[in-house]
This record gives sequence, structure tokens and C-alpha cells, in this order.
Amino acid sequence: MIWKDMLLDLYLRRAEGTILEVGTGFGENLALLRKAFPDSTIVTIDPSVHASRYAEGSYFVQAKAERLPFRDESFDMVSSATTMHHMRNIRSALEEFRRVLKCKGRLIIMDWTPDSKYNPHSREVVANSMNEVISSIDHYIQVIQLNEEEEFYAICGAKLC
Repeated sequence: MIWKDMLLDLYLRRAEGTILEVGTGFGENLALLRKAFPDSTIVTIDPSVHASRYAEGSYFVQAKAERLPFRDESFDMVSSATTMHHMRNIRSALEEFRRVLKCKGRLIIMDWTPDSKYNPHSREVVANSMNEVISSIDHYIQVIQLNEEEEFYAICGAKLC
């Protein structure tokens, strides 16, 4: 399954609402979110102000995942696609995701596996990131689904109240 198809499938199973996309990048995941949730408010963050050019149709905020500038329980869903390996402190980012999620809000994380043909980074960086996310995710949210494919892994979880 291609990663975009898998993400779109996960998105289409979720209720609409206010969505936070972590890591605007080149806008690929943002395009999937807009397709899945055309009537939702989507906020996208990226540490680079240059990513704002890809944020058409959403609200762009220059910020890092480890320190989100939003109130507690602001979002119905948080999505992070191909960004976890960029984070310096994954546990801080996961804590922030949990903090800004509303009660019963959904968290969807997708990133490359170390040997993925799509992975443009060092195998070691991606392996360390993936291992930390998978080993610590259940401290922050209830994991509903965990898929480990050859090219990517995906986690869908919910914030318990």
C-alpha cells in the first residue's frame, strides 16, 4: 500500500473537526487532509517560515512540535506524516500532541522505516526515531492501530479522558 493511500484511508475513518498538521514541509500531507476534510479547519505548523508557501487553504503557524503555541485541548485530530525523524525530542513532541488533543481526539503518525526507498535521511536517524516513537507512544495515547509496512509505519491513537 502506498503511504498516501494508507493515510487517506485512516483520515477518511475519522470525524471532521479542527485539525493540526505537524510539519507542513512541501504540503503533501496537507493536500491529503484537505481532500479528506474539506469542511474542517486545518492548522499546519513548521519550524521553517518558507513552508508557508505550501499552506494554501489552511492556517500556517511557524512553530516546532516540541513546543506547540496552542491551548490545551484545541484540536480534534493531530497528524504527523514523515516528520517524527526531524524532531530533536520525540517525547516532548508526543506530550505536546496529547496536550493539544481534545478528549477522545485522534493522533495519526506516519513516518518512514529505516530501509524505506522513500527515506532521504540516514538509516540510523530514522531507526532511532521510529524505535523511540513505537516504544513510547502508549505512554501518551491509547494506540488503536499500529501498522509496520516495509516502507513506512503508521500509528492511530486516541487521547483518553
